[in-house]
Amino acid sequence: MNHNNLESEQSLVPAHEHHEHEHSPEVDRLWEESNRNEIVAGFIEGKEVDEVVAPEELEKAFAEVPCCLGCSDGRIHDIRLGRAGMGIVAGVSETVESIKKLHKEGKIKENFTITSHTGCGAAKIVCNQLIEQGKLPADTEPDSLGVKFAHDVVKGLWAEGIKAGYHHIEGDKMDKHHDERAIYFDGTGKLNIETLVKKDGKKVFPRGFIFSALDFSDKATETELKALCGIALGDHGFGHRFTIDTPFYIVITTESKQKKERYTEIAEKVAKNFHGRVRVKAYVPSGISIDK
Repeated sequence: MNHNNLESEQSLVPAHEHHEHEHSPEVDRLWEESNRNEIVAGFIEGKEVDEVVAPEELEKAFAEVPCCLGCSDGRIHDIRLGRAGMGIVAGVSETVESIKKLHKEGKIKENFTITSHTGCGAAKIVCNQLIEQGKLPADTEPDSLGVKFAHDVVKGLWAEGIKAGYHHIEGDKMDKHHDERAIYFDGTGKLNIETLVKKDGKKVFPRGFIFSALDFSDKATETELKALCGIALGDHGFGHRFTIDTPFYIVITTESKQKKERYTEIAEKVAKNFHGRVRVKAYVPSGISIDK
């Protein structure tokens, strides 16, 4: 299963859902709340990550090894490796090989799980594309495709001697609205923004998509980043509220300057599709052990 022409979720959400979300008072409230976030405010002023959050605070966000591979969706709060639809864009084989590599390097926990969720946008996009291509029946449920993908990855990992488990998150266990202000493009495999959700009663990291730099092709990475930006900038996210003056951010964290340059190049290429409404920030954490 390989679907590298994934596009924005926006065109796949019915028009009435766009309208209802766009004018929701709750979404207005979440937007105003996120504007008061210290990182968002600092970015808008042109500051960098380590200028708005102290390095010793940032280090706390890299303290744990992830317990699962799940969706990038910001409405989920697991400490996880994240990709759009758990890797459904790259496909089963690339996803299995990436987890196998991390397992060999000791960078994931034992009893690692693959986690699907209800209402997965990436699964919906891929499902619609396969239906249009005549590769799936017209009545195929997107969630069923996402669940099947997760089970196929688990099966593939067991075939490699990795005893992975499976978990599903129901919709009522997730946040109601997409309120992501950023994509956290993480090259360390350890970023956990939940560690710094609150500091002195204030949110530190704004809510965002978790996007782990697994051993996928650059094409798959670019495609997924573009789709996640499309969700945020479409009416299913904060939409028109993102402008040149109040942009959406791709925040890169990685352990080397070389990877920082590579990921920044990919992210900047994606950002150009959104005409100034997406900006890129990159940060190399200092003094952080990436090994288990």
